Amino acid sequence: MIVRILSGSLALLLLAVFPASGQTFAITATNVVMPRTGSGTSQYTVSNVPETGTLTISCTNAAPIDPSTKVPFCYAGPPHAIPVVAGQTVTGTISFYPYPVPLPATATMAAALMIGVVMRRKRRWLVAVIISAALAGTMALSGCGGSSNGMTPGTYQFTVSAVNAPAVGTGPDELSTTVVSVKVQ
Repeated sequence: MIVRILSGSLALLLLAVFPASGQTFAITATNVVMPRTGSGTSQYTVSNVPETGTLTISCTNAAPIDPSTKVPFCYAGPPHAIPVVAGQTVTGTISFYPYPVPLPATATMAAALMIGVVMRRKRRWLVAVIISAALAGTMALSGCGGSSNGMTPGTYQFTVSAVNAPAVGTGPDELSTTVVSVKVQ
């Protein structure tokens, strides 16, 4: 009886240290279909995180792209390390936007007002700043301020990566990648 308990405990220990085949560190993500002037999202899942530590998700173009082609911009969130434990599953969202994204008119107007408050004694400067901000805001709204007026239709490939960085001194970083297709209609 004691031998059975010890052998069962040894088997569990071995499975914890050396996971059974099929249990590998992997990332998957859904493909995206988005309009020429809109945005889209992909849901990712990272399964079987190998070691306790941190997980960082990133997204980049999978292949070189012709500079004249207007492709979506991939955003996985601010680069930060997500605390994880071994074996954990992590899910999240990756966003795709038209690139470049115009500065919203409200942000332009807010900046202009802040400059105006600082320079309130010099009325000529205040008027010049407000007029400039109004023009910049109008350009951003109309799409003439350097924004894209539609992405180039087609299917583009993006690489989504997950890096597991274990606690200091416990092992090397591990990388898992997947490819996401983004179809712009």
